[in-house]
Amino acid sequence: MIVAVRGKTQGAVPTGVVTFLMTDVEDSTRLWEAAPEAMAAAIGRHYELLGEAIERHGGAQPIEQGEGDSVVGAFAHASDALAAGLHAQLALRAEPWPAGAELRVRMALHSGEARLRDESNYIGSSIIRCARLRGLCPGGQIAVSAAARELIRDALPAGTTL
Repeated sequence: MIVAVRGKTQGAVPTGVVTFLMTDVEDSTRLWEAAPEAMAAAIGRHYELLGEAIERHGGAQPIEQGEGDSVVGAFAHASDALAAGLHAQLALRAEPWPAGAELRVRMALHSGEARLRDESNYIGSSIIRCARLRGLCPGGQIAVSAAARELIRDALPAGTTL
């Protein structure tokens, strides 16, 4: 299975126990209404930063998995998903956003059995749980499910706490 990611090709989406990284831009509707040109530029850059973080840490992006301005990354190892999320949050914070489009991105990590809808997209309770967890998280933070926490707690990067 080869997954196309915004014009690039990437390896197969992982199967079995997968850790999902799901993102969403906080208050994006309000930002789009207030500054549409700035948001068009900012959202494009946001996709680049998230794609770079996911790729750098060994993740795959399902072709049509996210909705709106969200991004989904799938990882064979929970520690890689956490590293990608941390990398992305730091890059997003350092980015000089256009005036009126200062993005804050909420993220969630959840690990569970992955079910494929087709060769490049997921269905089922694991990805749904990750989306629900993401909805509870404020922008600029990463919410971690209990299942993902158990897999990453002994492999936290220096300076990172749960």
